[in-house]
Amino acid sequence: MLKDLLIDNIAVIENAEAMFENGFNVLTGETGAGKSIIVDSINAVLGERTSRDIIRSGCDKARVVAVFCDVSKACQNAFDELEIDSDNGQYIVQRTITASGKNNCRINGVPVNTLALKELGKYLINIHGQHDNQQLLNVENHCKFLDAFAENINILNDYKKCFDEFKYIRKKLKDCIELEQKLNDRIDILNFQINELETANIKVGELNELKERKTVLENSEKLIYAIDIISGNELKESDFLAELENAESRLNRLSSTSLEIKEFYERLSSSVLELRALRNDAKKLSDSFNFSPDELEKLQNRLDFLYTLMRKYDGDEQHLINCLSKFKTELNEISINSSKKVEYENKLISLQNQLIEKAMALSATRQNAAKTLSIKICEVLQFLDMDNVTFSVNISQGSYTSNGTDKVEFLISTNKGQLLMPLSKIASGGELSRIMLSIKSVLADKDDVDTLIFDEIDTGISGRAARKIGIQLKKVSKLRQVICITHLAQIAAIADNHLLISKESNENSTFTSVESITGDKRISEVARIMSGSEITENLYNTAKELIETEV
Repeated sequence: MLKDLLIDNIAVIENAEAMFENGFNVLTGETGAGKSIIVDSINAVLGERTSRDIIRSGCDKARVVAVFCDVSKACQNAFDELEIDSDNGQYIVQRTITASGKNNCRINGVPVNTLALKELGKYLINIHGQHDNQQLLNVENHCKFLDAFAENINILNDYKKCFDEFKYIRKKLKDCIELEQKLNDRIDILNFQINELETANIKVGELNELKERKTVLENSEKLIYAIDIISGNELKESDFLAELENAESRLNRLSSTSLEIKEFYERLSSSVLELRALRNDAKKLSDSFNFSPDELEKLQNRLDFLYTLMRKYDGDEQHLINCLSKFKTELNEISINSSKKVEYENKLISLQNQLIEKAMALSATRQNAAKTLSIKICEVLQFLDMDNVTFSVNISQGSYTSNGTDKVEFLISTNKGQLLMPLSKIASGGELSRIMLSIKSVLADKDDVDTLIFDEIDTGISGRAARKIGIQLKKVSKLRQVICITHLAQIAAIADNHLLISKESNENSTFTSVESITGDKRISEVARIMSGSEITENLYNTAKELIETEV
């Protein structure tokens, strides 16, 4: 339970200490005195998200310290998991918030983070505020309340584990099918690319050879003409080489007459020999040069094809050859694992059968608990002055979700002859408060939370119903520590421990204090709550009588 709460520099609280007792504790005070700050401080020390704005004006940090004792077994286990030992049976939880936004959290001096505090908070304190009544209007929360009463956490977790595995295998099977389709598509692409490159029959150097051959063919007319000139095919009037040979013969006869003529003859004779050789080679070249008109077109088509492939695969001839090899390797490595697909299919069928079985078991626990929960809540509501109420837990079947197949909804009829309707259709604010209190009361002995905090659960309540709510809270406090922030005298008068929150101001600042009150001071506070104005003797006596009346 929460034993002690120390608050430093939170909002208008400079320094305050609230000491709680086992049983029923109430906090009262004028509107704006700082009652909500107490709840905000408790939320902060339990790891809830907070802001540096809560730091008291002019201060650089704020601190909240909560002392817990006599914790539940579940809470003890949570502390043990963090390897935190008790200090003479106590756990001192501290959180410091700085203006820079940094947090310093410790439990019995051991540093922890806010996530650890928040996890521990689930076992330490359950805070029910005004807005929590709206949880009843959200049908999704109804199943949670029913499960808490059914105490089916093990069955629910077993189902959730199976459901998560079912979703996982279903996803794996879907991925396997999609992969199979992708692999089939990839195989088609690879087969096309391999066929395309194999048919192309790429050879390194072919491109340059084709370009050179193209140059030759594009200049073929000039080449043929030059060959014909050399070979003599274009000489029409005379044969130049024959004339030179005739001149050589004449000079041969005259070479002995002069050294100068002899030298000229020898030069001419050598040239004639070279020209004869050139003519013979030209005739051979001319005979071997067979040019077809469509050869150039075929060559150009081949070049265009090679250029297209190079652009497509972004590389030269060697790159195309490498791509062909890579595609063949990839095709060989691709293996559609149909056995894996079959394995997933069989596993999914098995899990589906298990899921159906576990969902039925989970639903059975809810069906069994629903009737008893309805009766118990109805009993509490009738005690809380809702005499003609009928409350029912309706369970219908839906699709499979992480919580099973049950759709749970609370139905209520607040008057005789009225049909059962969803809470959101007919419940007023005061009725919602009493319904939530009824649920909390019925669940009080079903969880391991040591402390229940009710923040203005009396909204929309007055008179006899308020007294009944106080009595019910008192009953709950026999099982759990109850802390209630209230504006109703009927509730405050029943408390085992009454804390008064008051606010004072001077010229420079405002201060909020918390004190435990008894005797005349408590009677006066209850009287103030009753009237809100001057406390008369009659009012004082009425408050005294209210406090002294046994419940």
